[in-house]
Amino acid sequence: MLKWIDDKHRLVVINDETFQEEKSFRLHPVNVFAGVFSTIILVVSVTLLLLVYTPLGKVVPERSNKHIRTELNNMFIKIDSLEQSVMARDLYITKIKNLVYEQFEYADDVEDPSSKQGGVDVEMPQKSNELKELIESVDNEVELGNLLDNTLLVSTDIEDIVFVPPVTGMVSDTFAPSRNHYGTDIVAPKGKPIKAIQKGTVIMATFSVETGHMLAVQHSNNIISFYKHNSANLKKTGDVIRAGEVIAIIGNSGEMTDGPHLHFEMWIKGQPINPERYIQFRN
Repeated sequence: MLKWIDDKHRLVVINDETFQEEKSFRLHPVNVFAGVFSTIILVVSVTLLLLVYTPLGKVVPERSNKHIRTELNNMFIKIDSLEQSVMARDLYITKIKNLVYEQFEYADDVEDPSSKQGGVDVEMPQKSNELKELIESVDNEVELGNLLDNTLLVSTDIEDIVFVPPVTGMVSDTFAPSRNHYGTDIVAPKGKPIKAIQKGTVIMATFSVETGHMLAVQHSNNIISFYKHNSANLKKTGDVIRAGEVIAIIGNSGEMTDGPHLHFEMWIKGQPINPERYIQFRN
């Protein structure tokens, strides 16, 4: 039955026109089988290596879906961690406000016992453990604010862009997305001019009950700047402005203000960023 294994064969290449033998190859069934098997193993091995160690592996649906599921799972974990941090920060802020405005009486507010007639001893109220913990958490609050700031920061290269300060003065409130404060408040004398941070086009010049007179300017690199609580807007929608050009006047318009100041915001690709990273507001 295995007699064919010992048979010898020859593969001859003949010229089709002259019928002259060009080349010949001696074939043996075992050698042919070994050659074909080795070729198949080599092709399969090379294919597997390409799929595992090169981007070609992503063309395989199962591998691609598994990679996407892993990335989505990691993203959900990060989002959940950030939500927990934001909730904890909001809770701290609420407790601090309650302590400041209504719940506690501090030792410094108690009259000096030596001023009492008769030298009666007065027991000084002590701060509770809850208050101490809240005071100790202030540093953590600042660190968490920086974390939120970095998270909202869009990966856009604007480090090399020079921005003109819209106004200089004392910063009374900073960028704090956790409490819906998406800009920087700069206190300045009423009537001081407000300048455009970069060249651009006015896309909004309006008035609202909350923010008073407000301007919004579209700049390059998908940057939009907002100027709120102005006493007057000097530009209208559609005006093209230069960097450093006066566009409004410092004021105290709107309900969400308690004194002359500028509420300034910077947004990139629909997300707010901390203006103090790129502009020096303080004198």
